Amino acid sequence: INKDVPNKGVQLLSNASVLNHFVQTQGLLDENGFNLFLPAACLFTAGGGTSAWLLAANWDCNSTARIPRASDRVTIPTSQTVVLGNATTTIQSLDLESSATFEIRSGGFLNISGTSTNAGTLSLTAAGAFPSAGLLALTGGAYGTSTNIGTIQASGQGTFEVDAPLINGGTIDMSAGGVLNLKQNI
Repeated sequence: INKDVPNKGVQLLSNASVLNHFVQTQGLLDENGFNLFLPAACLFTAGGGTSAWLLAANWDCNSTARIPRASDRVTIPTSQTVVLGNATTTIQSLDLESSATFEIRSGGFLNISGTSTNAGTLSLTAAGAFPSAGLLALTGGAYGTSTNIGTIQASGQGTFEVDAPLINGGTIDMSAGGVLNLKQNI
């Protein structure tokens, strides 16, 4: 018996389940009987009491408190706020849920190598005397289509670089010095 997981691009066998955004993979096999590898799922919980991306206590990555890595699928749930500054990081995918806010500040760089969905607000900003603006890069990969149904804002030299297919049903605001670098079509 197979069970589809809506909006997650995953089909589960009867011996797997979804709990709090995580796929429980006890004996999950493909049609040839091979174990399936699913990238780790990281859910922002604000368990550390702040909005900081770089605080491991704020994350639940398959029941482990750690900062998301390059192979991780990251979810920022409804009404949460996350701030990334002064760090460079790569993740596989980002799911920014409705009413969630993700701010990439000066010195912050986030590369999403797979898919992303933005239903909240993604903000790229610069601050300080010599700003090194926030940067978000969508590099895609084989299945790297991203979807924006929320708001992406860039200001003060904040840069949004698109090098993968992007479906935009929301708002992209490059006012006040924001930069949009298109290497693919929107």
